[in-house]
Amino acid sequence: MKISKNFFLTVLCLVLVCGAVFAAGNRQATTGTTVTLWHFPTSPTVEKFYAETLPAAVKAKYPNITLRAEMLPYETGPERMTVAFATRSTPDIIVDGEARLNPAIFAGLAADVSDLRKEFAPLMYDGFDSVGKINGVHYYVPTMVEGIYNITVNIDMAKELGVYNMLPADHIHWSYDDFLNLCRATRNAGRSKGIYPLELWAGSNSADSAYYSWILSGGANIINADHSAMTVNSPEAARTLNIFKQLIDEGLVPDGYVTTVANNLPPAWVSKKTMMVIHSAGTYFTNLITTMGKNGEADYFNADVYCYPTPDGKRNPRTLSWGTGGLSIFKNSNNATVIEAAKNVVRTLMNDVKLYEESITGASVDSINKNVKLDTGNAYVNERANMTASWAGFGDASVGILEPWWPSWREIFYVELQEFYRGRQTVQQLLTNWTTKGNEVIKNYKP
Repeated sequence: MKISKNFFLTVLCLVLVCGAVFAAGNRQATTGTTVTLWHFPTSPTVEKFYAETLPAAVKAKYPNITLRAEMLPYETGPERMTVAFATRSTPDIIVDGEARLNPAIFAGLAADVSDLRKEFAPLMYDGFDSVGKINGVHYYVPTMVEGIYNITVNIDMAKELGVYNMLPADHIHWSYDDFLNLCRATRNAGRSKGIYPLELWAGSNSADSAYYSWILSGGANIINADHSAMTVNSPEAARTLNIFKQLIDEGLVPDGYVTTVANNLPPAWVSKKTMMVIHSAGTYFTNLITTMGKNGEADYFNADVYCYPTPDGKRNPRTLSWGTGGLSIFKNSNNATVIEAAKNVVRTLMNDVKLYEESITGASVDSINKNVKLDTGNAYVNERANMTASWAGFGDASVGILEPWWPSWREIFYVELQEFYRGRQTVQQLLTNWTTKGNEVIKNYKP
C-alpha cells in the first residue's frame, strides 16, 4: 500500500500536538498548585497542625497540591488582614472568625463556597445554613463553634487566698458588688506575694468583644435594632465601665492597663501573678494550663470557669457569641485551578474526622461535626466544656458580626477607652465620643 507524504505530515503534527498537550499536563503535575493559608494561634498545638499535619494530609490525598500556612500573631494579624483586604493581596485561605472576615466578604473578595457547604451539610448540626450566606450564596465555611465569653479562675489560688467561697456557687449569678469584693479580698490576701486579682487591657482587636460582652451583660445596648446607629451612651453602660475604673483607682490591677494588649494577659495568669482572666472564652484557659502543665511548660493548677457578673446578680448575663470560627477562600486573580485546590484543602480537613478533631483540640470551641465526640484527654476539662456549652443561650450573635463597618468602629473603641483609663475623660465623655464617632463611621461607610 502506498502511503502519501501528506499522511506522514498529518501523523507528525498529531504526535507533536499530543506531545505538547502531554508535556503541559506533565508540567502541571510536576509543578503542582500551591495554596497559601493564614491562621491565628487558637490553641497550643495549632501552629504544628497547620504547618505540618494538614499539609501532609493534603499532599497524601492530593499530590499535586502544596499547602503553605502562616500563623499571624494577634497583635499585628488583624491589621495585616485589613491591609490585605484593602490591597486585594489576600492569601488563598484565611482561617478566622466570621466577624473579621466579613469586610472582605462584603467587598466581594471571597469565592463562592456553596458547593462545599452543600457537601458538608450532612456533617453539620442543624442551624448553620445561614452562617456566611449573603443573597443566597455562601462565602464562608464554619468549622467550629466558639463559646461565650467568661471568666477563668485559678481556683487553687482562690482557695489558698481564702476567697474561693466568694465565687458564685452556680458559676453564673453574681453582682458587681460581689465581683469587686472578690477583687479586693484577693488583692489584700495576695499583696505580699505580688498577686493581683486580674489585669485590664486597652489594646488588641481580638478581645474587644469581651468588653462589649461586659457592657451587654450590664444591661446596655451598643447599637439599635436595625444596626443603623450607636446606642451605647446610657446609664447602664456607664455603670459597667465605672467598675473597670474602680479597679484602677483602687490599685486592684497592675500598671500597664493602658498599653497592655489582651494577648499578654495569659502569661501573668499562667505564672500565677493573677487569679483571674476576664476576657476568656469557653474552656481555652482551662485547657491551656492543663496542656502546659502536661508538657512541663508551667506548674499545673486547677482552673474553673464563671460567667460575667451582672449589676444585681439576679439576671443571666448577655455576652457576645460571634457564632463560629471557620474560613473563607479568596478569589484573588480568579484562578479557577487555585480556587479548586483551596477547596480540596478544606475537603481534606472537614471529611477526615481525626484530622478535624486535631484541628479544634485545645481551642475554646465545640465541634460542628456530628461525627466528632471531642475528648481533651482530661475528664475535668471535658466537664468544664459541657458546662460552658450549656451557657450558649446567654450568647448574642446579633452585634458586631452583621455590620460591615464594625472594624472601623473597633479602631475608635480602644483609643477612647485609653483616655478614660488614664483619667483624661469622664465616663460620660467616653460614651459620648463612642456614640458620636461611631455614628460618623456608620454614616460614612462605603462598601
